[in-house]
Amino acid sequence: MSSQHGCGKCGRALSRYNTEALCGPCQQAAASPADAAPAAIPALVWDLPEIREALDRLDMPALFTRLRARTGRTQAELAALAGRTQTDWSKTESGQRRLVNIDTITSILTRLGVPASHVRLPLPAQSGAASRRAVITRAAAESVDFVASLAPPSATDAILDEIEVELSRIATAYVHAPLWPLFTDLVRIRDQLFGLLRARQRHWHTRRLYLLTGVTCLLLAHASQNLGDEPAAHSQIKTAMICADEAGHDGLRAWGRGTSALIAEWSPQRHLALRLAADAYAYAPAGPGRVRIAAIEARTAARVGDAARATAALERMRAAQEHAEPDNGLTAFGGLLTFPAVKASYYAGGTYALLGDHQRALEHATAAIRQYETGLPEDRSYGDEALARLDVVTAHLGLGHVEEAARHLTVVLSLPAEQRISQLGSGLRRVLTALARPAVAGMPGAADLLDAARRAERALTGSAVPSVP
Repeated sequence: MSSQHGCGKCGRALSRYNTEALCGPCQQAAASPADAAPAAIPALVWDLPEIREALDRLDMPALFTRLRARTGRTQAELAALAGRTQTDWSKTESGQRRLVNIDTITSILTRLGVPASHVRLPLPAQSGAASRRAVITRAAAESVDFVASLAPPSATDAILDEIEVELSRIATAYVHAPLWPLFTDLVRIRDQLFGLLRARQRHWHTRRLYLLTGVTCLLLAHASQNLGDEPAAHSQIKTAMICADEAGHDGLRAWGRGTSALIAEWSPQRHLALRLAADAYAYAPAGPGRVRIAAIEARTAARVGDAARATAALERMRAAQEHAEPDNGLTAFGGLLTFPAVKASYYAGGTYALLGDHQRALEHATAAIRQYETGLPEDRSYGDEALARLDVVTAHLGLGHVEEAARHLTVVLSLPAEQRISQLGSGLRRVLTALARPAVAGMPGAADLLDAARRAERALTGSAVPSVP
């Protein structure tokens, strides 16, 4: 039996592959402008994510399928709107027929009502001259629109100066003021800097913006550690290091790596701290940054029992102090981002105390305490001063001076709760070890001192304020 059948309108024989009731010409005529124009597709349809995605890829089968699903219209209705036959629409939708001619695609999308801003047509070599001109004209218009849409540059010298002043205030207050208000101020400044970096700015402001952002994240790293969240501190340091690279600032690179070493020193990863310190020293420019890195390395080496390396690092610290030059723009922030002579004395005292050199520990730690007591109030670091006193206590015990040890320990035990940093626990444990030695345990007053130190160590567990001096 023949598979052919006739057109329902003109009677013309239809191909056995044509499953429609009309032949092609009659279908085309049915879709002609002479008939009632089909209703336009609602504009909001073109902003649907799956429609935009199909348009971005010029995936016509996906576009046709999704349009039917989203509009509820038939293939014939959409084909009429696009100026196509239902058969053409069906074969394109199913993938049997590919649309590759840019003029045909442009015609379909235009008749469907796709906004010009939603289409990014390619420019094939075989496309017509008119289509090429249209794409070129559109590209030029988009460039003009982009420039017109740009906001004025966000960063100005006045804004950056104001941020720098704020960071200097926080860095200076950090060593003696309550921490939480400073932390919230830092978060506010960081968010402002992030916004400036995401917005448009003049190219000469970009490096300064990255430097200020890196300094802010570095201070947030110290604060996060001080508030007891070491993972958060490492995340802030990582961000600071990326900013340092973008700013091309070796001072920030060195200080960030030094802070990582400092955090590791007070953790079980002390050998990692030594590697980080060596890495930081390679970046550190001459000045306080290099003094600081050598001091961190010296105390860490003493903590792991490497006396030779600790001694060599102390020598580098002293040499760096003698040949110090202004740091590369970082110490201008002041406070926490400086490394004054009193800080070097404190580190030297701690290093010698860990090495068991009681006389030198006493000499340097006492000098640090004296400088803190007589210096400016805003430069007085209660954390460093308290730990230096514990170094003095262990040194006096090592030298058999129980009464002097008791006097300094009493000062530490009388600190208010907000100044009892967690590192005091480590220092008190060294005091307990010294008091337990037979040569000290039998001395007058040693038993009472041992009892007081034990009570303080237990109390500290519940009231310590985490800190990294």
